[in-house]
Amino acid sequence: MLRLSRDDEARLLLIGELGLSSGDLVNKSHNLIVGSVDKSHRGSEVTLSGCVLTGKSMGSYYGRREEYRVARCYFGAHIEKEDDFRFRACLVQLGGLSEWAAPLSGLHKERPSLPTSKHERKSIPIATYLVPPHPQGQVPGGKITLNMGVSPKRLPPQRRRL
Repeated sequence: MLRLSRDDEARLLLIGELGLSSGDLVNKSHNLIVGSVDKSHRGSEVTLSGCVLTGKSMGSYYGRREEYRVARCYFGAHIEKEDDFRFRACLVQLGGLSEWAAPLSGLHKERPSLPTSKHERKSIPIATYLVPPHPQGQVPGGKITLNMGVSPKRLPPQRRRL
């Protein structure tokens, strides 16, 4: 069973053992493990890399069991040689960015004043834009900054159907 947690930790739980048993937990690891998974929108093939044994047990019902910490999971392909990990291009998609960046957007609702007759034919602001500070962080060998802004976008004119 391959378990993926919300804190980006992957664990492989096995009934049985992979490879020869050395009797200790210290040195057993596997650079690559290929297998299959269910219910993945990327396909059933999976490659696990950097697998290190973290637990071992023996029971009367299931026999020997092993647990591995997995460094990386590659869904949708079996990558069987280490040279195949040298990709020419990589597409990275971020999930949940809008929820994370919403407070950093600069847009916020203001409590509008109650319209009265003195506001007739006038606009009442319901949102304002405050230029936020740029979120930034350190990465190996540099610094990354997320730049955001607001720009007008014209909507295409409505077409009438006859």
